[in-house]
Amino acid sequence: MGDAIRALLLDPGSDMLPETEVYLYAASRAEHVRRVIGPALSENHVVVCDRFFDASIAYQGYGIGEQGGLNPAFVKAVNAPAIGDLVPDLTFVLDVPIDLALRRLHARTTTQVDRIEKRGPEFFARVRNGLLKIYEQNKQRIVWLDGSLSVHELADQIFVLVQKTLERAGNSP
Repeated sequence: MGDAIRALLLDPGSDMLPETEVYLYAASRAEHVRRVIGPALSENHVVVCDRFFDASIAYQGYGIGEQGGLNPAFVKAVNAPAIGDLVPDLTFVLDVPIDLALRRLHARTTTQVDRIEKRGPEFFARVRNGLLKIYEQNKQRIVWLDGSLSVHELADQIFVLVQKTLERAGNSP
């Protein structure tokens, strides 16, 4: 169900109100938390997600923001019941200059640009500024990384940081 909702959200042909987008992302997240993340954590597994609630706050709260009648507090409130008390131990922001991100996006040949990716550089600048604000408020769990590094360099950095976090928590990697 979560994947079906996400497919609708990313479909370039979907036209929806900003509030609908927020509620649908929260619904998808609730499905994912209760059906995948929660059970995995109950079995003491390490869970890695490519996006979580910080992404919603950045993309919808700051990215769409006031232009679409939204704000970060509203997005956070809508997501609260979807995530319950689940907060990541560690969050990575892979910061890529917008021009490089757009070049990478347009260089892809295997996938169509989705509904979010079509929003343009001004939208992504607002998202990045929002991520910076979220980072400033949560430096204890958010790590800001240079996303212009190679995949291997980023993977190495992330592996080391995850390993340290697991060791501090008393878990082995």
